[in-house]
Amino acid sequence: MTDTEDSDQDLRLEDESRRFWGSTSPATVVGTEGIKMQGTPNRKQNNFGELKSPWVPAPAKTSSQTNIIFSRKNRYSLPAARTVDSNSEMKITDMPVPTPQTSTSSISDSGFGVSRPLPSKVSSSHDMSRHRLQSKDSFIDVTACLSRKRNRIMKLWEDSISSTSTNSNLLERLENANKFGQQAAAQLEKLKSVSAEINKGYATDAESVESLRELVMQSLRKFENENKAIQTILSKNHEGQELMIPVECSPAADEDRRLEEKIADQHQTIKSLESELKRVESQCTFDFRLLKSNMSEKLDDLNGFPELLHITEMKLAQCMSRNAVLEKTVQDKDNENGQLRIEVNSNRSKVDSLTEKLRFVECENAQLKGRVKELEEFSLSFKQGNSTESILKAIESKLEFLKTDTASSKIQDLEEKLRLSKKHIQHQKRAKEDVTNRLTRRVEELMEALDESRQKNHILRNQLRLIRSSYHKLFPTDDLFGLEDHPDDDKPLAAD
Repeated sequence: MTDTEDSDQDLRLEDESRRFWGSTSPATVVGTEGIKMQGTPNRKQNNFGELKSPWVPAPAKTSSQTNIIFSRKNRYSLPAARTVDSNSEMKITDMPVPTPQTSTSSISDSGFGVSRPLPSKVSSSHDMSRHRLQSKDSFIDVTACLSRKRNRIMKLWEDSISSTSTNSNLLERLENANKFGQQAAAQLEKLKSVSAEINKGYATDAESVESLRELVMQSLRKFENENKAIQTILSKNHEGQELMIPVECSPAADEDRRLEEKIADQHQTIKSLESELKRVESQCTFDFRLLKSNMSEKLDDLNGFPELLHITEMKLAQCMSRNAVLEKTVQDKDNENGQLRIEVNSNRSKVDSLTEKLRFVECENAQLKGRVKELEEFSLSFKQGNSTESILKAIESKLEFLKTDTASSKIQDLEEKLRLSKKHIQHQKRAKEDVTNRLTRRVEELMEALDESRQKNHILRNQLRLIRSSYHKLFPTDDLFGLEDHPDDDKPLAAD
């Protein structure tokens, strides 16, 4: 069979399907239960029009699901190339609901890359019924068409593989195509869940319309019962009128007028119910369109939320890691500062002990100077008193011995120690001041960085809470990526 014959047969099948569904009564199937709203076109006296609603395709049963698998194992020993798996099966009835505002729509077969426009949507129920599917029996012709297209594409695919067998990147491209197909199937499942939520909202509106329709139908049934009773009474009155024409002519006319007034009242009630039903129908259609537009806008807004949330969480993790490093650095500097304080205290105690020794040596030096002075005065008095030369030499030798051996050596040693101690003390003081100033500056820098990190952390947490609250307001039952409020989010960081 050639491609032209296949396309002609596909067109004939489409025309037959349209004629078949155009001849049936209109019905709208919503969700999995299905709500049918049919009018009563045969009763012209009721003047009750058919209910109209936006077209929603019927959900297919498990037996009508169509899995499209390109190949399991071909003659080129290629791996099985499945474009869909058990979690992402292509269903003909899982197409998105067309937007009611547009005048034209199209059904795109994403697996084959074929797009054909549908006829314009008009207000008549006859054209509306062409696109409504009700059960798995409706997919026989469409499934046959898809099977032929699949076989044709498989043949073209194998021909392309055989003709381009020298291409080294073909297998890699095929694997990439399969991977992209699986990603598209996952996105399709996500779109199905969103469409199911929209259908749930529409189902509630359809149930309210159905309840109003039931009320109208009850009123119509009551009217029909009353009409039958009236016709029975009229027939009985006319039968009795043949026997009692001379006597009961006027009461029969009154009864006829009363029944005609009752019929007129019933017709007025039916008209009011029809107008109310049309108003409710238009209101439900408007509400559904508004709800669908709002949901589409919310979905468009939510497209960037996962990426923004991921970026915010990455920034928060970076800030928290940097915050931990800064806190560890501050703790290390505090420990180092404590060790320097201990060393300064030990040096201070050494300086104090050296100061005490210096004071003691100065006192001893003063005593020795006093004794030297006394000996000099004594020697001077001996010289003035014309003492003997031997006594004078002994005293002078004793003085020299005291000056050279005892006092001078001790004084010089103590002065040297005092000088070294003062120099060491000054050096320790300068080192202490330098270390204290350096640590103070470093601690101030670290505290400023810590405050800045805390502010950024607080801002990021507020942004994260805002994103989570916005998402939960839109979808209170869903959890984005399984994220929840962490119990440690509101805990303050380590104290200064």
